[in-house]
Amino acid sequence: MKNRVYLIGNLGKNTELRHTPAGKSVASATMAITEKFKNSKGEPAEATTWVNLEFWGATADNAAKLLLKGSEVVIEGRLKNEAYEKNGIQFTLTKVVVESFILTRKAKEQVAA
Repeated sequence: MKNRVYLIGNLGKNTELRHTPAGKSVASATMAITEKFKNSKGEPAEATTWVNLEFWGATADNAAKLLLKGSEVVIEGRLKNEAYEKNGIQFTLTKVVVESFILTRKAKEQVAA
């Protein structure tokens, strides 16, 4: 079984690019995925899930140039768990390591404007 995820959403902030001590590019961003539905009273409602994204190498370089806050994007990647400790408490963070992305037509129109 493969670890594969596909998501469509909007970036919550500009992509942040940095480099490892070895000089490899790594970037991070957050994506909002909003689901619209009707609540139990039949009224329109929505719920947003925030996803942490991680990009490496050329994908990171391209993401830093193209992915800006509000951009609608389709991503393909894999899930990755990272454990860390804060104030003596163990936490696990799940993120998506993005292997490829596509700006939607809506996002391309925003970049061109």
